[in-house]
Amino acid sequence: MRAGMFATNTPAWAPSIIADGRVGLPEFAADAILRVWAAGQGRPAEVSALVTEVTGQPARTYAQWARDHAQDFRVSKPVP
Repeated sequence: MRAGMFATNTPAWAPSIIADGRVGLPEFAADAILRVWAAGQGRPAEVSALVTEVTGQPARTYAQWARDHAQDFRVSKPVP
């Protein structure tokens, strides 16, 4: 898959993954999670003011956070 591409899955793929043990959840738990996930398909994500209420600062996108913290992930000298 090319960068910037994504795939949309539906609950139909789940039984085969659950059956072969890749999920690590009991089938009833996986089914419940998938029902909740399916109920939200096609609906916009809920927007909350909680971040601002808790931190006193507006929420940032991941891209903004990554730019702000890029230096935290740079290595100042090569690791031997």
